[in-house]
Amino acid sequence: MLTGNSSRLKSAALVLLCGFLAFAAAKYLTPTLLRIKSPSDRSEGFDFNYIVRSSTVETGPVIGERIDLENLKGLDGNSLANTIGEHAAVIVAVSPECGVCSKSADEMSEIRRRLEPAGIRYYVVSFEPAPLPADFFKFADSLNTGAPAFLRSINGGNPPAPRLTTMLVPSHFLVDRGGVVISKWPGSSNTESVRQRMANQIVTDTLKALSASP
Repeated sequence: MLTGNSSRLKSAALVLLCGFLAFAAAKYLTPTLLRIKSPSDRSEGFDFNYIVRSSTVETGPVIGERIDLENLKGLDGNSLANTIGEHAAVIVAVSPECGVCSKSADEMSEIRRRLEPAGIRYYVVSFEPAPLPADFFKFADSLNTGAPAFLRSINGGNPPAPRLTTMLVPSHFLVDRGGVVISKWPGSSNTESVRQRMANQIVTDTLKALSASP
């Protein structure tokens, strides 16, 4: 038969044991759970659908619409239509006036780096002519993505559709060699972890779309 003192000692020991187990769980299990659930997981994607379906922002050309690559000119005067070759490519539309575009240079570099081994080219473009073309190309260089840059020509050619000049930037598009939009991913983020997720999604979607094409 237990005495009162013995019972209290065993109860105290049980409380201490439970406390230790709780501490151990917090110390060793919580970091693991946080790594699993963390939104900054480098393998996690991003759902662009809520941006695409938004009624408050212009998200640019729809899938199946054609972008005039002939009217996008590089610093040397060559058009993107002549540069893109026979394969699909990813283009990112930017503007020198867009602060988020500058912050998203890491996302652009990541996408280009990860698509390059698959032979998928990456280009920086703008449909909003800068006051001087040199200003755009200087801005494109400042992004340090290593991607060739192309600016909408104001000399000749058809004027761009209004959605091209008013759309959310930066925005990514997967286009075929004729400029037809295959996939689109509008917008970016001021938050690095979100940009990483966006890059993951763009790379995954691009590789999947092109692997399924004949």
